[in-house]
Amino acid sequence: MINTTENTFEVPRGTIEAIESEEDHQHRVNTTAVYDDAEALDENDIVHIVPAIGWQAVYEDGGVEPLAVWVVYEDLTTVGVGLTGGRLDLEQDAEKEGFIRYERTSD
Repeated sequence: MINTTENTFEVPRGTIEAIESEEDHQHRVNTTAVYDDAEALDENDIVHIVPAIGWQAVYEDGGVEPLAVWVVYEDLTTVGVGLTGGRLDLEQDAEKEGFIRYERTSD
């Protein structure tokens, strides 16, 4: 749909239009259908990164891992991320094997 000041109009999705020599080739009009298809292939992207000062991950063996940030994804899943070898790797969340819970360590 296209919204104008006077009305809304339907936009055809990926229609094929005839041109001078249809036997030789066709012309495709790209509309939002192209974007929608690409959007469907997207992964669950990160939308926010929030400091996690005063939080840690607790594990079954009694170990703890201080968190550096909270990572919030498109589907609103939120995971804690600590430092790995002194570096911040957003793909290495604290919810690995033996993870029990997140715990507040200070105010």
